[in-house]
Amino acid sequence: MKNEKAAQGEQYVPVALEVEPITLPPVITEMKKFVICLDTMGQDRQFTTEEKEFVLEAVFKFKKHWENFENDKLIEDRDALINEKNQDTDYFTEEKIASIKEKEDGLVEARLNP
Repeated sequence: MKNEKAAQGEQYVPVALEVEPITLPPVITEMKKFVICLDTMGQDRQFTTEEKEFVLEAVFKFKKHWENFENDKLIEDRDALINEKNQDTDYFTEEKIASIKEKEDGLVEARLNP
């Protein structure tokens, strides 16, 4: 339309399109909680403050490592889906679609006229 308007000497005014917003489904997540239990293995004593701090530090490191691991896996899954979509787009070029259509037409013609 822009070229046609320019050829006629008129000013092109783009038409505003009303498009429904795309709403993506929510990501299904699952809350996971962990319980850490300490045992003195029969020593019948309480844990010292240093031992408790050591365990808490180890738990926080484990939690951080687990979160990073899960995040990395989500990124890998996302990138794999994007790559798969790109491969589909690369495979189905105009020439490939035309070639497939010609093959289908030939097969249909062979079936109809034996």
